[in-house]
Amino acid sequence: MGVSKKSEETGACREKEDNSVTLTTSTNNSKERKISEDTAETERAQLVTAHTKEDEQLKPIVNQFYLKAEKEEIKLRKLLVVLKAANFKKVIVFVNTNDKVKSLTEDVSKHYTVSTCHDDMDQHARDTAIKKFQFGSSCNILIAADLRGATNAMKVPIVINYDLPTQSKKYIRRVHQQNGQPGKKSAVINLVTRDDERVLSDIKRLCNGQIKELQLDI
Repeated sequence: MGVSKKSEETGACREKEDNSVTLTTSTNNSKERKISEDTAETERAQLVTAHTKEDEQLKPIVNQFYLKAEKEEIKLRKLLVVLKAANFKKVIVFVNTNDKVKSLTEDVSKHYTVSTCHDDMDQHARDTAIKKFQFGSSCNILIAADLRGATNAMKVPIVINYDLPTQSKKYIRRVHQQNGQPGKKSAVINLVTRDDERVLSDIKRLCNGQIKELQLDI
């Protein structure tokens, strides 16, 4: 699956007056830029609370975003721009199926070193992949369909839902991989297509509407 040249340019995130967020690209290859919010350093993390059957709560996080993509090929392009803008921070990319883990890994590994985790792997292989991601200096991206083998949050600054989960419990579990630490900037980014609008509406209700639109200028 091909990716345009613009998709490999750097990006930065800024908040607009209407509370949407724009991720703009730059052709300046001399300096990597990271996702950042134009907010004061003293801004408090937003507390988003939701309850599942187990009365589980979302941990405090800094920001949640959704990023529109018309089709699968556009999702990949936008994912690569976001990964570029992440500036070598640890990122978990969630999808919904094992096959999707494999196909997305094939695409992303053309540009980055990637670790994977899915149900077709035995527990030892899953543990090895997670350790490679957590402690390896050359691997900053984990593509996963499920992290049941890693129940403790890995404290990553960026979680990307390449596929929106179909259950609120799964969304909460994914968000729990956030660092949620005061003073630590972090983000959950949800890539959505037209087919995801209903699920996105459910997630917005789950989070009391505290999800901002992220726009890519590519």
